[in-house]
Amino acid sequence: IQPAVDGANPGDTIEVKSGTYNESVTINVTGLTLEGPNAGTAGNNSNGRGPEATIQQGVQILSDNVTLTGFDVTNDDTNGILLGTNTAPSNVTISDTVVRDISGGTGGDKSAGNGINLQFNGAVDETSTDVIITDNLITNVTTQGGNADEDAIGIQALPRGNDVEDLQITDNVISDIEPADDDGGRSEARGISIDTQFKNTSDGARGDFGQATNLTVKNNDIDSLRADFARAIALFEDTQGPDSGSTSDQPVGPVNFTITENRVAGVNSEGTNQLGNDFRDIALFVGASQTLGPDHSVSANTFASGAVVRFADTGQAGEGFDLSSADALNTSGNEFTDDSIRFYYSDATDEADLTAVRSDNTFSRNVIANDTLIFPSASVNPTASVDVNSVAAGDQSVTADVTFSRTAGGNVTLDVEDNDGDSIASQLTSTSSNGTVTVDLSRSVSGE
Repeated sequence: IQPAVDGANPGDTIEVKSGTYNESVTINVTGLTLEGPNAGTAGNNSNGRGPEATIQQGVQILSDNVTLTGFDVTNDDTNGILLGTNTAPSNVTISDTVVRDISGGTGGDKSAGNGINLQFNGAVDETSTDVIITDNLITNVTTQGGNADEDAIGIQALPRGNDVEDLQITDNVISDIEPADDDGGRSEARGISIDTQFKNTSDGARGDFGQATNLTVKNNDIDSLRADFARAIALFEDTQGPDSGSTSDQPVGPVNFTITENRVAGVNSEGTNQLGNDFRDIALFVGASQTLGPDHSVSANTFASGAVVRFADTGQAGEGFDLSSADALNTSGNEFTDDSIRFYYSDATDEADLTAVRSDNTFSRNVIANDTLIFPSASVNPTASVDVNSVAAGDQSVTADVTFSRTAGGNVTLDVEDNDGDSIASQLTSTSSNGTVTVDLSRSVSGE
């Protein structure tokens, strides 16, 4: 394939027949279309695809206005398809392609494996626009192991001091993303990962290029991610430097993004953080960027595994992150169906109204919304018969007439008084200083 590409003129189309091509292919011809035998058939349509043209050592795209479609790509190194290095190409379409069996490569003390990677090393203050990644299957991405950090990612954008505008990631299937984890270090698995990086790799300057705007992530299926820390969709922030002319140290991330109609399942975080706490399964992570943009939205997604987190930890985000003025995440019409989750949703910004979020989305379990979290409410064992008056659904702390008419298993935390306003703590197993009591329903409790 490579000699045909080298001999092509701008605007040419090269049609590639089925077969095995033991080579890497670099496309550096503006306007070139490289068309495999399965162009027009989605990567996950195994019944509709015919014999493949398999490129065994990956593809790199360096030029604008390039279309790569209809291939089967594998690689025993870092990237299946790499867009960039010394350039930030625009108007590139990657479609109808299977990217599989990416073994990962090593750089320093880090191992990485990426299905499709937009990585603009060496370019400075450029803008990549209108890249479309659609109808691809990305599966079985791992790393070589043996390093402190192991990251396996389905689709990734690393701007490296360049802007990314109007990136569209649509209708892809991403599955079986699992880095090696054999050295005791930290491993991460991500389905779609969008970084903000204001520091370029050419001269190390930190300017004002490095942000994604008008990102669309739509109708993707993400499943089977496993690592110490697994996140299906992740949007990260960074801080502009003195070379940008900015006097603000507020973190900046993707703005005016649309995340819609995606389906997330099989997110498995198996490690612990520096504090010894378990990592959470994350369906969507939005970093501690101050502004998300007036046109950003998260809607009509099905989150069958993992939580949605608008990260707002001032201790980790730095002093520049201001909870009082940071944008809350706009979410509506999403379905949360993970019945084993500890919490569904997190947003600690002052602007967040989690009661409204609870109303605007659907949860498979009864949930409680407080100032920062939406989480499943405790439920009485269904074999119990409990008459309750004046208790609002979802309340964490209630005062009510409660008659326990039979014994049930499990513990429920309540604020309990009788009709006279007197505590009935003497019938309960424990009482804390704030009056909250734990009712042990494994024994009979009588009275009103």
